[in-house]
Amino acid sequence: AMCYFKLDYCEISLEMLSVYFQTYPSSPLAINLKACNNFRLYNGKAALEDLQSHLNDDNLATAANNNTATNDLIRHNTVVFSGGQHALQILPPL
Repeated sequence: AMCYFKLDYCEISLEMLSVYFQTYPSSPLAINLKACNNFRLYNGKAALEDLQSHLNDDNLATAANNNTATNDLIRHNTVVFSGGQHALQILPPL
């Protein structure tokens, strides 16, 4: 899925992620990749909505908080998806 995303085949990447989500529904990196695909295909609002809907999931929140790199990645992409909003508060500590 990541390779297809890098090649800008976002639709194929999303198809592969849907199969992956059947086994690992709360994978923070897969959820982030899905949001990145939606950002490229649609806009930042769609990506943020996708990311936020999963961030409210307790399993994802626990997994992201237990992994600093994953948490930083999600926080960074939240800034990107929102067009730089709150960048000065979120990015400097990263």
